[in-house]
Amino acid sequence: MAERDQVIDGERITYEGFFSFAELIKILKEWGGAKGYFFLEKSATENVKPDGKYVEYKFAGSKKVSDYAKCVLPLRIIGSGIKEKELEKDGRKQLLSEGKVQIVLDAFLETDYEGQWESKPLYYMIRTLWDKHIYKPFLSGFREDLKQDAVQLKQELKAFLNLYKY
Repeated sequence: MAERDQVIDGERITYEGFFSFAELIKILKEWGGAKGYFFLEKSATENVKPDGKYVEYKFAGSKKVSDYAKCVLPLRIIGSGIKEKELEKDGRKQLLSEGKVQIVLDAFLETDYEGQWESKPLYYMIRTLWDKHIYKPFLSGFREDLKQDAVQLKQELKAFLNLYKY
């Protein structure tokens, strides 16, 4: 079983106003493609209520940084009170969502994600020594890169949502 080292826990972006879910997801996938992450939609839930829709998307982004370690960015997009509105901007009509959206971002560094070093107790001991003494500078560099990527993703999504403020 892979070991997960949590680098960022529950960073949140909260926004209320107009936005586009399709554009938000497009920005997420474009950013991931540019940084080498592959984002996969894990689940999508939509409930219609009298005060608007409740929507929840779960994504998992991952990037291999070596044969031994990979970066994982799980992301949840939660929308509540969502109502579709048609607005005119620059002479064109756009269908946008209005409501409250919250984005929750985590970041993990996963080591031995293929489980190769856990088949025998001796291998597990060697892996522990390897992690603590030999591979430590590499793992700390991977953690720092992952933290920078998560902060940059948060800033990118926040900037995108702020584009819709009038």
